[in-house]
Amino acid sequence: HTAVDTCGLVDREDLLAAAELADLFLYDVKHMDDATHQEWAGASNERILSNLEALSRVHDSIWVRVPVIPGVNDDRDNLGRTADLAAALSGVRRVSLLPHHGLGTGKRERLGETGEAFDPGAPTMDQMVEAAALFEAAGLATTIGA
Repeated sequence: HTAVDTCGLVDREDLLAAAELADLFLYDVKHMDDATHQEWAGASNERILSNLEALSRVHDSIWVRVPVIPGVNDDRDNLGRTADLAAALSGVRRVSLLPHHGLGTGKRERLGETGEAFDPGAPTMDQMVEAAALFEAAGLATTIGA
């Protein structure tokens, strides 16, 4: 069993070549608004979203993974738009909502980055359950975590 874990910010030809070899895609979607995605992730989401749509046309086992970050992408509008996109794609089999955690904070030091790290904290379980309900209402199998 071969799985590919990606955010989709790759050349489409490479993604589609991998689709011929992989059994499962774990595909991260961080934000639906391009400007907000650029601000927080440092790149446009245009290629990411169009690659997800292209992948869904040729692969039938995609799990969309959404890191839920308080104050960044956890609002109902963004999550609803993400759910609508995932529900419209025939290859999407499941959505995993991943609560933000601070496990990567030590990485900044190892990379020599200075300054205060952004730490919005973790969403509450009630917030995660509310987010999951949006995806479930769109007809998507949804898990919280993994």
